[in-house]
Amino acid sequence: MNIRILSPGLLGVVLLVSTASGASAAPQANPPVPILAERKSVEGVVPVSGPKIHFPEMEFSFGTVKPGEVVRHDFKVVNLGDETLQITEVRPSCGCTTAGDWTRVLKPQESGIIPIQLDTGRFKGDLTKTVTITSNDLSQKQVMLKIIGTIWEPIRLSSTYVIFSSVLDPETPESKSITISNQMGQPVEITDVQVQSEFFSAKLKTLDPGREFELLVTTVPPLRDGTNRGTITMKTSNPDVPTLSLSAYATVLAAVQVIPPKIVLPAGEMSSPVKRYVTVVNRRAGDLVVSDLKMTFGGVDVSATEVQQGKRVTIALTFPAGFKIPGSETLVLEGKTNRPELPEFKVPISYIQTP
Repeated sequence: MNIRILSPGLLGVVLLVSTASGASAAPQANPPVPILAERKSVEGVVPVSGPKIHFPEMEFSFGTVKPGEVVRHDFKVVNLGDETLQITEVRPSCGCTTAGDWTRVLKPQESGIIPIQLDTGRFKGDLTKTVTITSNDLSQKQVMLKIIGTIWEPIRLSSTYVIFSSVLDPETPESKSITISNQMGQPVEITDVQVQSEFFSAKLKTLDPGREFELLVTTVPPLRDGTNRGTITMKTSNPDVPTLSLSAYATVLAAVQVIPPKIVLPAGEMSSPVKRYVTVVNRRAGDLVVSDLKMTFGGVDVSATEVQQGKRVTIALTFPAGFKIPGSETLVLEGKTNRPELPEFKVPISYIQTP
């Protein structure tokens, strides 16, 4: 038997065996695996029907960076389908985020990248940005990617907003607090707290001298119905951050409210009776009484039920079969309350507009 060892330059070491009689070599038991099959094995997936977009990473965290630093990241994208994937659009959520020249066409089992760049120049604190990817994958035409992280600040506010939402009693003070943290090695002083609004007050408390503070923001009654706004500023001993500011909002719900403010009916003549409901809500002290209910056009049954004593009344409107508002008529539900905040009310009624 003659044995030859081929050159090491060839892939691996192959032994060729022949007999003295010159018989041909035996066929290989394991033929070479095609590159595409190797890629499938690495991905560990079985192709699905049609183009199939897949992102191994849907969210990228860049950690903590300094203000103005540019963050760059390549999102890997894979076509797990058995047809060509076409990525037609990459749309960032704002102008601070841009997309580079991404891989637009991917054959089955191929991978590519979508490069994203984020300019952090005008941001502070925690940040989340999104990028929407559109492709010809019918099972998910759009995919949303996220970029998250924190923009480092020498002095950090836990929030730059203090929001009092859905205030029910404008005569009762409410308080919320934010934390102010010094991220520098040197201690800092915070002084001269100023509030530019008659609707809020602010008081500073030291939690850890030179390092951490608490700002307590309190509403100052009486608040107005709707949104009350204010700005709070402070001075610091850090020359890089001489002032801090935040905004305060308090939204007071109406004392007495009619919900919904208008009624919309199906277009045309009604084939069967239709019911609609209107609720009158009292959010202040004292009882609510609703009276003198009437329609500006006849044929509609109107009834009222007190569902919460002194606080909530529901009005039921029943439009009979065959009802239709004449083109020249305006249909309105009218009523009165005993509340000075809303002595009377009107609810217009119209049809759904058809093309």
